[in-house]
Amino acid sequence: MKKRFLCILFSLLFIFSLSCCSSNEAVSITEADGTTVEKRNSGNTYTFEKFPRKIEYNDTSFTFDSVEFYEYPIEYSQNLLAVLYFDMNPMSEEELYWFQNEEDEAFGLYDRPLVTSVSVYSEQNDFDHQSLSLLENVLFSDNYLVYIYELTNYRYSLAGESISISAHVKQGGTYEYEGDDGEISDLDKSDTYYYFSELPEKLETLSDFATKRPNVYNTIFN
Repeated sequence: MKKRFLCILFSLLFIFSLSCCSSNEAVSITEADGTTVEKRNSGNTYTFEKFPRKIEYNDTSFTFDSVEFYEYPIEYSQNLLAVLYFDMNPMSEEELYWFQNEEDEAFGLYDRPLVTSVSVYSEQNDFDHQSLSLLENVLFSDNYLVYIYELTNYRYSLAGESISISAHVKQGGTYEYEGDDGEISDLDKSDTYYYFSELPEKLETLSDFATKRPNVYNTIFN
């Protein structure tokens, strides 16, 4: 039910945003793995159900490999870590160099080639679509790009609660956007990937994290 609520919420927000620009009409398709795709002038929107997920990036691609969640207590509160793993190995050394270069020289958030977000819904903790904060993003020597998010100081475990993840991927080229005042602007094209699911009924702990992913764990805690 909560997963369906989040899907409906994002769909309504997405439809509303499209109404601002009638020339940005969508064509919908469903891929063999169940991924729904909305294609439009401004870029494509993918809603996928399982990992790994191929991410198109200009003339190349990389992979949204997996996501992991860890919950741990501090005194009387609970805390959540969400760790997103992107496998950049499908890209050549040159492509990865320019990806990193664009990341380093980005002026604003949406100038970056990849922007991610993680949100959680919990009626028991009295928050709706609560965004997690980005702690770190690191490119490791094995060419895995890792984004680490946290949510701190809540009372009840988030095990089994609804989670949503988005990845916005900047693409080459621009499209024309007409604002409410009739002014036309050229905006960068971007694709968006959405993942909606529930957290595991039993969340892993920091000990599990340290055992499974010592290099990522040490980046945060050492």
